[in-house]
Formats: sequence, structure tokens, C-alpha cells
Amino acid sequence: MSLVRGGGRTEPIDRSVPCGRRQHGTRPGLARGRPPSEDGEEVYRAHVATVHRYLASRVGFEMGEELTAQTFVEAWARRDAFDPERGSQVAWLLGIATNVLRHHLRQERRRARAHMALAAQRRFTTLADSLQDEVSDAMSTVERTAAVQVALGQVDGADREVLVLAAQPDVTYRAIAEHLGIPVGTVRSRLSRARRRLAAEVNSL
Repeated sequence: MSLVRGGGRTEPIDRSVPCGRRQHGTRPGLARGRPPSEDGEEVYRAHVATVHRYLASRVGFEMGEELTAQTFVEAWARRDAFDPERGSQVAWLLGIATNVLRHHLRQERRRARAHMALAAQRRFTTLADSLQDEVSDAMSTVERTAAVQVALGQVDGADREVLVLAAQPDVTYRAIAEHLGIPVGTVRSRLSRARRRLAAEVNSL
């Protein structure tokens, strides 16, 4: 089949170029504007080391690998947003990597806060359980734990430290003494004083 052009000349249709596509490398891509699927692997090979070095410098090698993968997934999803007139490929990718990193760090902070809150709650529950014989029997475990959480602030700092350490499983008086650099006898006296003060404060609530 031929294509009739003005002047009566005919030229063959190039069937190797699908209808609607540009010829001679003018189809949009990362090099010219937006990254089509054919460019994805090339872009990855060109910039993966740079992106990974940036992320690994913040979160370590292994997590850097994970965040690098997320960065390129995000870049592919947002490929139409790339504009070469606003910056280079690597700058665009590093911008995405920064957003991925910020999201990861926010998640890590939330997990850390949740872990600390859980650890603190367990500590207060342990302390409350250790005072069963010294506080009102009318208190439930939940009430006693909440009371300990409030009353602990009224115990002297040095005594409170010994009290908290002694409430942990498998922590001996000798281990506390070595940790704090004080005699075992001092550990015992501080602990006894702290327990009396804490029980008194709990019972007064």
C-alpha cells in the first residue's frame, strides 16, 4: 500500500512505526520529558548506586536497599511528573528518595514511641505487682498500676532508680550495685525506703 502525497508522488508507508508514534527518537522519555517503560531499566542502572549511597548514609546499607527499591517504585508511579526543564533525572530521583526517607523516619519514630510507652506500662505494672502486700486490697491491678505511675514521681531520684531496676526480672541486688557503683547494702536500704514511700503515696491516692 502507498500513501499519495501532494503533486501526485507516492511514498511507501513505513509499517515498522506503529500508528500515532513519533519517529527518529522523538517519543517522550526520561531523556526528553517523561519515562516510558523502555527507559525504566536504563534509568535504574544509571542512578541506583547514587540513590542507594544517599539513603544508606542515613539508615544503613540494608535499609538503604529497601528504601532505594521504594524510591524507584515511586518514581515509576510518578514518571509523568518528570520535567527535564526543572532538573536532571538524578535530582528528581533524589527528591523522591528524600520523601521516602522522611516517611520511613516518621514511621520509625512512631514505632519507637509506641515501644517506649509499652515498656513504661510494663514497668509500672511490674512495680504495682511488687507492692501487692503493701497497698490497699481494694485496688485492682489496673488501678494500682495507674496509682504507681502517678506516685513514682514522688520518690527520690536515687531511690527511684534502684526501685525500677529491682522490679525488672532476673536483676539481682549485686547487679544493681555494680551498675550504680554502690555497695549492695546501699541498694537494699534505698530499695526499702523507696518501697515504703511509693506504697504510702499509692495508698494516699
